[in-house]
Amino acid sequence: MANEFVTTRVPVMQFKFDNSSVGGSTESWKSFIVGHSMPNTPASLNTPYLINSPEQGDYLFGVGSLTAEMIRGYKSNDQNIELWAMSIAEGTGSVAATTSITPILALGVDGKTPVTVSGSLSLYIGGKNIQVGITPTNLPKDIGTAIAAQINANPYLPCSAVVAADASGVVTLTMDHKGTYANGIDVSFNLMGETFPIGLSFSAPDFAGGTGSPNMGAVFAAIGDARFKAFVTPFSDDLNMKV
Repeated sequence: MANEFVTTRVPVMQFKFDNSSVGGSTESWKSFIVGHSMPNTPASLNTPYLINSPEQGDYLFGVGSLTAEMIRGYKSNDQNIELWAMSIAEGTGSVAATTSITPILALGVDGKTPVTVSGSLSLYIGGKNIQVGITPTNLPKDIGTAIAAQINANPYLPCSAVVAADASGVVTLTMDHKGTYANGIDVSFNLMGETFPIGLSFSAPDFAGGTGSPNMGAVFAAIGDARFKAFVTPFSDDLNMKV
């Protein structure tokens, strides 16, 4: 570099920095999702896959699986960041979280006859919505059966549903994957300002009772020296947060 200060008469000294040899590349942002997959799907456990679309996640890990739905949520917010995903095994001896939905019908003055009017109920499971039509002739068993049918017909919901054999109409929901990650997943009605048909209400606590967690150590063994800017995982138990 030519000396540009040769004719400058200033005491002490002056400096000039030449950045012409500085590299122009920067490390790209890459994200990594860790979850579970459905049985008998193409993705192998503990194997990273480069993900280009939610549909690819559905194919590799199974529609409605924890990993596929995390991919769908991520891609809905950012289509451009390089994304990898991997499925790991559920923790040994893990138990799936459950909850129950109980229809409650108001009764008329005789204390026996329901006073429900026609309408629809809007149920949200982990933020995903299903709609169920209600008629005045529906008894709790009818309502529970309709709710269970709608849940089981939606492959993107994270759980399955079974209605009680008795007349109560109680619907038991069981998460598709086992573990503590599902404890606290929300079960709600009317989140967007909808209303129940007159004479109908529900008891619906959040999911609870899930036990066990996977071993996140398998993730780092699988990726080796690969570098990622962000890891996305639902496994926030104390043990895995220290891995």
